[in-house]
Amino acid sequence: MTKGLLIASTLVCTGLIFWAGLSPATDLPPLLKGTGPSDLVLHALGFGALALPTALLLGPLLGGLATSLAAVALELLQHLAPSREASVPDAAAGLSGALLAALCIWVLARSRRGRA
Repeated sequence: MTKGLLIASTLVCTGLIFWAGLSPATDLPPLLKGTGPSDLVLHALGFGALALPTALLLGPLLGGLATSLAAVALELLQHLAPSREASVPDAAAGLSGALLAALCIWVLARSRRGRA
C-alpha cells in the first residue's frame, strides 16, 4: 500500500469518526446511533479501523499510541459538545480497538520478518 493511500485512509477514517462522534445523535444515520453494547462495539471497530492505516504508516507502537490518543480526545471533545456526553466505557472501547489493531499489525510485521 502506498504512503499516499495510507495517509488518505487515515484522514478519511479520522474525519468520519470525529464527524460521527461530535454530531448530534439525531443527525446520525440509524446504524451509527448505537446504544449500550452496540455503541461500544462501534467505538472499538471505528478506532480499530483507524489504527490499521495509522499503524502501517507510523509503525505499530506510534500508530497505536496516536489512535489511542484520538479515542481519548474524542471523548474529551464530546464533553464540550452541547449535544453529546463523554463516556469512560466509550473511551475504553476505542482504546481497546486501537490497541488490538496495532497489535495485529505488530504481529504480522514480526511474522514477515521471521520468514525473510
